[in-house]
Amino acid sequence: FNPTKNKKNIYLPIETKQREYLSNLLIAQKAATKGFRTFIGTKEAIFDLILNKKERKGIFLYKGGLEPNLFEKISKKVQYNFILDHEMTPGKNMSFYNKEVGGNFFKETFQYIDGYFCVNKKVYKVAKKKIEKKIRGKVYLTGWPRNDLFKEKFKNLHLKKTKKIKKKFKNFILFSSDFSYISEYRDFTAQEFINFGSRNKVEKIKTFQEVADFSFNDFNCVVEFFNSIFKKLKNQKIVIRAQPTDNTTVWRKK
Repeated sequence: FNPTKNKKNIYLPIETKQREYLSNLLIAQKAATKGFRTFIGTKEAIFDLILNKKERKGIFLYKGGLEPNLFEKISKKVQYNFILDHEMTPGKNMSFYNKEVGGNFFKETFQYIDGYFCVNKKVYKVAKKKIEKKIRGKVYLTGWPRNDLFKEKFKNLHLKKTKKIKKKFKNFILFSSDFSYISEYRDFTAQEFINFGSRNKVEKIKTFQEVADFSFNDFNCVVEFFNSIFKKLKNQKIVIRAQPTDNTTVWRKK
């Protein structure tokens, strides 16, 4: 007797551990109580695991768009493809969602999506209008495990790190960066993002360049502002949490 023989598999690839690991563990824990077996790992490892399976079984749950050739191959190895879009964060206005929902997908890949999960009612409303007719499944209002982790019952997950940071810095101001393009290499970075991205390259190249230029100028303004604070308040501590794509060497230099 094999008690796991009839369990359904869920495959959870992780691109950025700091941002996705704990929330995916929460999904795995909830799934286990419903009789699912979950595989969590780097996206490369999970993709390799799926592509080398012999049977077409299981559920693929990812954070966003994949290039068409890879998504097609994965679709032939699993029964369902679901998207929990990590790019569509809460706290944005309707103008942002109307412009960006579905924007990080190749148009050829919508046909492989069996479900698109939304963080809030705003995203859900836009996705119902923009995405549901394109995918083979439906759009769902589900919320985010990442938001669930902010609940009181999960506060101990970060308690050790919190105490360590407070002990080291005492009183400080936390600044969470979201620039990405913070060096003279922003032109190259923006171009690489366009080449990798799913949007129409001819139409969007100018937009991405404008975003890169704005972010770079915005970053320099913030650096100037911080330095002005340090001149007036020499004992003030500012802890900078760099965005994962920020070059921390540039931050330290500035």
